[in-house]
Amino acid sequence: MSLTCIASKLMEHIIVSNMMDYFDTHIILCPQQHGFRSKHSCETQLIGFTQEITDSLARQVSKLMSLSWTSLKRSIKLITTNSFTN
Repeated sequence: MSLTCIASKLMEHIIVSNMMDYFDTHIILCPQQHGFRSKHSCETQLIGFTQEITDSLARQVSKLMSLSWTSLKRSIKLITTNSFTN
């Protein structure tokens, strides 16, 4: 029976744990890096991405509504101006 496999897995775990502690302490990985970090699952990445898309669409709809309202106000002003001048 060989203990090489257990010893190498133990060494790998120690190295990975130390590296991740170093990365987290020195903020080397960006906050958007998900999938292999603790408390950063693929699900949290998907939720964040979905929220970014929703926010972007909301901003675009807001801009379109603002442009539509401005256009409508100009049209009403032209109609009332033209009806008084004729």
